[in-house]
Amino acid sequence: MANTTVALIGYGYWGPNLLRNYMELPTADVRWVCDSRPDRLAKVAERYPAVGTTALISDVLDDPEVDAVLIATPIGSHYELSMKALRAGKHVFVGSPWP
Repeated sequence: MANTTVALIGYGYWGPNLLRNYMELPTADVRWVCDSRPDRLAKVAERYPAVGTTALISDVLDDPEVDAVLIATPIGSHYELSMKALRAGKHVFVGSPWP
C-alpha cells in the first residue's frame, strides 16, 4: 500500500503540531507546507529541509502527487480553502481549536 502524500496549509498555532505528527507517521509523506508568511516557511525549511515550502496555495492544489490537504488556518478561511481543495480532488482535514 502506498503512502498518503499530504500538504499542510497554515503554519501558525496548530500547524507546527500537525506537521510534527504527520512527519512521524510511517504511512504519510509530507510534500508541502504553505503559509503566507516567509518567516514561518523559513522555520519549516530549517527544521524539515525535505519538505517543500510555498506561499501559493495553487502549488499545493495543482500538485497531482498530493492526496490530502491539512488545513490549519484561521477559522474564517476554512470553508473557502476546504472547498478549493475538494474541487481539486484532494481529501481534506480541517483542524480547528475547540474552546
